Amino acid sequence: MWSCSHLSTTRLFATDKKNARLSNPHIGLVDVFDAPATIRTIRARVIEGKEGLSAKYVMPVTDDDRRVEGTPFTVSDVEEFKKNWAIFAEGSMS
Repeated sequence: MWSCSHLSTTRLFATDKKNARLSNPHIGLVDVFDAPATIRTIRARVIEGKEGLSAKYVMPVTDDDRRVEGTPFTVSDVEEFKKNWAIFAEGSMS
């Protein structure tokens, strides 16, 4: 669902491309590290038995790989993200 802010920015871009508000290169970005921890946590799906797991998911996650309810789903800060990104990208992006 689009926010009102996004819709007004889209409308502005369509009607007035030289508007000063559009000169911000970070317009529309959200700082995920500034978001409250309560919205950055796992809310696990309730699965009833093996039948429920195989009935709804083509490639179900094993119990060992399933994330625990209430654990964070993002890293805690940008430095940890950069460290993980460097491992993932194997330095190919730097």
